[in-house]
Order: sequence, then C-alpha cells, then structure tokens
Amino acid sequence: MNAYSATLFPSIFYNTADGVKIGVRAKGNYLYPFYQTSTEIMLSSRRGWPSAESTWQSPVSLRFIDLMYGLNAYYLDGRIGGKIYLTTNARGLSWKTGWRFQRLTDDEYLLTPWSSGNVSEIFLALEKNKNYQNSIYSWRFSAEGISSTFGSDFDFQQVELHWTHTLEFDFDRKLVAQLGAGFGFGDLPEQNLYYLAQASPIKQFEHPYLRAIGTLPTNLIKDGHFIMRGGGNIRGNLQTPSGVKAVGENFISGSLEFYFPNPLSIRPFDLPILRDLEWDLFTDWGQIWDFKILDNQFAGEAGVSIAYGYLPVWLRYFHLAKIHLDLPFWIYKTAPGYDEWDFRWTLRMDIQKLFN
Repeated sequence: MNAYSATLFPSIFYNTADGVKIGVRAKGNYLYPFYQTSTEIMLSSRRGWPSAESTWQSPVSLRFIDLMYGLNAYYLDGRIGGKIYLTTNARGLSWKTGWRFQRLTDDEYLLTPWSSGNVSEIFLALEKNKNYQNSIYSWRFSAEGISSTFGSDFDFQQVELHWTHTLEFDFDRKLVAQLGAGFGFGDLPEQNLYYLAQASPIKQFEHPYLRAIGTLPTNLIKDGHFIMRGGGNIRGNLQTPSGVKAVGENFISGSLEFYFPNPLSIRPFDLPILRDLEWDLFTDWGQIWDFKILDNQFAGEAGVSIAYGYLPVWLRYFHLAKIHLDLPFWIYKTAPGYDEWDFRWTLRMDIQKLFN
C-alpha cells in the first residue's frame, strides 16, 4: 500500500532571546522522491510563539529533464522568509534557480550587523563536478548570481565563484587547492557583505550555532574562536586592534591543504577518538576590499587542522556532523599590533542538514 512515511527527531536548543527551545524535526516523503517534506517546530520558554521552518520538494513530470521544484518558508530567530526554486542534476552539472525573500523582525537575536527592511532577490546557482576515470585528479566549480527584484528595499547584485582541485594519493594522502572570488554591486544589505575571517552574516544564518546570540558564548565568537568559513576564508583571529572585523563588498581567496595519515592511529596512541582524527596542513590567503571607501584588507596564514567526524548518533539531534580544530600558528596581515608567530585556535562545526 502506498502511504506517506516520516521520521521524527527530537530537538532542544538555546539562545538568549528565546531561552530553552524544545521541539521536533520531521523528514518524510510519499514514495521517494515524491512529495518530500522537512519541518522543524520549536517552542520557546521565554516567548509565546514558536519558531518554525518547512520545506516541500517533489519532481516535475518532464520527459527530457529530471527537474525538482521546492517551496520553503521559515520564521527563525528574528527573521522571516522563504523561497521558491527549481533544481536539477544531470551529467555532473547541478543548478538551482528561484526567488527568495527575507526580513528582519527582531534585532534582539543578532550576533552580526544586519540591515532592517525587505530583501527580495532572484538567484541562479551552478555546480559542476568532474572525476576522471583511473586518475588521481578531480575538480569542482560552483557559481552563484543574485539580483534584487520586486519588493526589495535594496538595489544590488552579487556574483560568487569557487574552484576546487583535488589530487588523491595512496595512504590517505590528498592535496586540495581552492580559489574563490566574490563581487558586490549597488546597495548591499549589511548581511550580504563579505568578511575576511568568516562567512557573511547571511551565510551564517544557515548555521544554527551562529544564527542567534547566546547559543554559544558570545566572546568565543567575537574573539574569532568559533567561525563558519567564507569570504576571505582566513581561519585565524583577524580582529583589528579596535575589535572591528575586516569587511567589504568584494573578496578573493585561495587555500592549499595537504591531508596526511593520522599519526595517532598507531601504537601506543591507537585509542578511541584519537585513532579517528583527520589531519591536514594548510595555508590560506585572502583579500577584502570596498570600492566605495577605497580600502582593502589582505591576510595570509599557515597551520594545522584536526577534525573528528565519528560523533555519537545523539549529537545529530543538535545538528552536529563534524568538529574541526584549526591551529593557524603563522599569520601575515597588514593590520598593526599583531605577532606573526603565535598560538591561535579556532573551532568549526559541520552541520547535519535535514534539507537544503
């Protein structure tokens, strides 16, 4: 018998504005991939209304292309919005296009600068992956274009490009080179600006631990010890002496990472958790600039990164998929007041998403 099936995940979270939030996440479908739904509803201990997000996605019946359509709506942590989109994936090329809207309703949640007013935009995102048979080389390219449209209080456009090249060797060794660039035009809302040492606020909104103040200790985030990578892609603490992060309308970035076998997976270190650590050496370089104020910030760094992804299943209820510890022991930058060689550390978390 054909029937709708769903899986429920209990969820508990916290931020300063809502207090403790308790709720449920549900993911279901009717004969996959038809009528896929994902819903999250959280009740606040301090406020009288719930926060919620829901997504619906299903194939479009066309002979010549495998097309999916989707609808999304949310009221989360002081922001309301949604999107309508079409997406497909064929021969290694995937694309998504549609319209999305967002508006700030309560600035009590904010961790980073955020413009009030309506942001309405159309978007087109492309991604191409290429793996060569019997080859150690592969690459990935992604691009996204955004343009404000009807109902927006801001007139702007953005283009963002990313290239990743990978060489995979024997014995868990891998070399990954990444290049990125982003350009903004017009009157960008503050949440869309690029940062040198973290993702833009609009990208951070996708990360539940960076969406609202109080989920993590505020100083941990303000001091640059917990980040979501993006923009100039620098991992180290790059606050200027005045405490203001480098921000602008444009960026370029590059990184080189060498993954190598875990040195703690051999005796006498072959112990739980230690044996499953992932290691890589990295160097990152990035620049942020703004044509309006004719200012730019450039930085580079090198260090070692350690990651752990074999998390207990119950941590998935808290969105966690992998934890990274970055140690950028060397940093070059133009801002005064820094030692190039120093002990620095930054935490990152990969998130387990129920839907895109």
